[in-house]
Amino acid sequence: MKKSYLLSLCIILILLTVTTISAADNTTNSNDDLNTDTISIDRNYDNTVSTQKIIKKESDYTDVYVNISSNIITGDGSITNPYTTLNQTNLNQITNNSHIHITEGTYYLKSMTITKNLTITGQNRNTIFIANDTKSIFNITETGYLQLINIILKDYTSQNSGAITNLGTLIIENSTFTNNRAETTNRFIGGSITNNGTLSISNSEFSNNYAAYGASINTYGTTHIINSTFSNDYVQTVGGSIYNSIGSMTVKNSKFIKNRATSGGAIYNAKGVLIVNNSQFINNTAATFFGGAIYSTGVTNTTNSQFIENNARKDGGAILNTNNFTVINCLFNSNYAEENGGAIKNIPWTSSENGNLTILYCNFTENSAVKNGGAIVGFNSTEVSQNYGTIYVRNSIFQENSAGESGGSIHSYNNNYIDLENCVLLDNEAENYIEIYTPSTFIKSIENNWWGVNEPRWRKIGITPNTWVVMTVTRTITNENTQIKINLNTLNTNKTLNGTLPPRIVKLEDTTTQNNYIINGTLTINSNSSKTIIISIDNEEIITTQLTANINYKLTNNNNNILFNITTNKNTGKISIKINGITIINKHEITSTSTIINYTIPTSWNKQKYKTTIIITSDNSKIEENKTITIPKRSVTTKITINTNSTKINAGKTIQITVEIKCGNQYLTTGKVVFKINGKTIGSTISIKNGTATINYIIPSSYSAKTYNLSIVYGGDGNKNANRNSTTLTIQKQTIHTNTTSLNFTHSGNKTKISIKFLDIFNNSIKTPIKLNYTINGKTIENNKVITNSILSFEYTIPTTSTSKQTLTIINGENSKYNKLTINIPITIQ
Repeated sequence: MKKSYLLSLCIILILLTVTTISAADNTTNSNDDLNTDTISIDRNYDNTVSTQKIIKKESDYTDVYVNISSNIITGDGSITNPYTTLNQTNLNQITNNSHIHITEGTYYLKSMTITKNLTITGQNRNTIFIANDTKSIFNITETGYLQLINIILKDYTSQNSGAITNLGTLIIENSTFTNNRAETTNRFIGGSITNNGTLSISNSEFSNNYAAYGASINTYGTTHIINSTFSNDYVQTVGGSIYNSIGSMTVKNSKFIKNRATSGGAIYNAKGVLIVNNSQFINNTAATFFGGAIYSTGVTNTTNSQFIENNARKDGGAILNTNNFTVINCLFNSNYAEENGGAIKNIPWTSSENGNLTILYCNFTENSAVKNGGAIVGFNSTEVSQNYGTIYVRNSIFQENSAGESGGSIHSYNNNYIDLENCVLLDNEAENYIEIYTPSTFIKSIENNWWGVNEPRWRKIGITPNTWVVMTVTRTITNENTQIKINLNTLNTNKTLNGTLPPRIVKLEDTTTQNNYIINGTLTINSNSSKTIIISIDNEEIITTQLTANINYKLTNNNNNILFNITTNKNTGKISIKINGITIINKHEITSTSTIINYTIPTSWNKQKYKTTIIITSDNSKIEENKTITIPKRSVTTKITINTNSTKINAGKTIQITVEIKCGNQYLTTGKVVFKINGKTIGSTISIKNGTATINYIIPSSYSAKTYNLSIVYGGDGNKNANRNSTTLTIQKQTIHTNTTSLNFTHSGNKTKISIKFLDIFNNSIKTPIKLNYTINGKTIENNKVITNSILSFEYTIPTTSTSKQTLTIINGENSKYNKLTINIPITIQ
């Protein structure tokens, strides 16, 4: 399986997302608010070990000295008269807030009770404490404070207690605890330390310790561990190195190597809170049951850590979780379970346990199980608060895990749900369902994952999602610059993946070279190679062949058409053309090596120069070529039409003037037109709409009856010439009439005034002076009478007889506006 290469690769990939953490960082934060339900983790993945409650008291202190080589039988603890050993008698004499300095050597100690504030510092790591008692060497009371620095405590054996029992505060720095044994079945006693207070350990080593529960540490208080190593510890029950019972524990920058228990080979978290950061669990063993490294029935959060070659006799080669377990940015490699769950088993045993496993940004590689779930197995033994446990996984890798029966990466059954997205699953193995086994009813989501190939064999994999990630490649030539764009964020539905996958390795290979790159969603590579290139991610391989094209164009039809002539080395594909960023030809099908596209230039184009982008795609290759097309100004034609609702056009009438405007065979849709009569503007900047510009115009009454010049001007634009056109407008003379058709009088012989009003064809008073002759019964009353106000008025003597009949005749001579008119108005005398 290329195991060493794969492990190195996984470590490289996981380091891409790991937040850099200084091994010397022991920044302190309080964990007082920790609860047993949830743990809030930020994306820095840094669960800093808290030491706020165990900071050394900075009171004034007294130096006390112990030297095993001193010849003074009765010392007083001074530097010149040191004690020769450490015992209860001496401690009783030592004042509170003392700092005890001990020279190197081996000290055989009896049990002591610590009620004071004491610091014990060995000269170096050759300062050795060996128990000469069956009770704890140090018993720290609730008020006691003990700090141990640079000491070795070893070879303690007891049937009723651990080497140290702490009810107060215990700080251990740069020390070693080895070969300490609590030979009892009491579940509250640890081999080296039993803690029911506050315990802080830094830069220390624990090895070859033994107890029933927690060979090195049995804690039901608060514990903080940083930069320490636990190795070769062994218990006869659970918690190979540490047993945390309803306590609060943080572990940072530490190692657990070759520890052994029936369950929980390194740590057993019994309903407590456990936070692990930047630590390693290597070759730990659950010799009888579950959880080679960690068994947790409480709340556990593990970040930036590695689980390597841990194993379990039954299930959960590295971890078994029954309640709430969160794993962030961790590596699981070569863990093994003789039954199920090569790396992790998730199972709520009772209704009070949640069985929720959350996995973010993790790598599972080469884990194995003899039966089911090469990496993870999930099982519900009971319904949990009207819900069931869930395995929730995001942005993680499952690669080359194996199961003897089913579920090479994950096996979940009996109401244990799977919610898995944005992950990588490939090359996992099983007799059945090589990737995942779970009934469809227990799937919350298996969407948007990468299965190593674009077209997975779902029947063999074990499940069929609706969407999955596919690899796409585009080889693009843009103005002689070649780029290869690789996407691993596209779904099979052509939609874009929400978020990203874990980083993958891209291999680019041609006939002479091979290069590897890291892709996290998309990758763009500049390449000058014209060779065939093989691009692969995991098991998907795409071969790209260089696409070549010769692109030409010419203007035709009086510059109203662009004729594109494109030749390619491939006879399939598509051509798209953009002008100034707007697509004018969309995915024109290539059916031969020569393609001709005739495009009619829109009349809306109003510039001479246009940026043109020709995009050619074929298979996974692409060419983008930019050209600037210069279009000479095009000719425009116009046609003028005059519309009226009668056959004659007279002054005062409304006419409609329409101009039809074309460029080639197309109507213009934009632009402005000016209308003039005899050079005088009657309509300025009239907009062109749908190929015409129109105005409605009332001919002034002052216009004489004659022919006028009607002209239009189209101003043109950057792409079209201006156009001027004209036609004639002929105005006809009007025939006037009067408002009186007859006159009636009663005979009287009296005089009266007759008024006759003259009207035009619109029944408006005429405004132009006219000259009249009028007679009654042929007798001239007046000649050349000039009328200026459109009314003829004169005195008339009414005849005295009723039978008299007369006729008023009015004659209007023709002039420039009006036709000749003779009007006869009968006068009746009653």
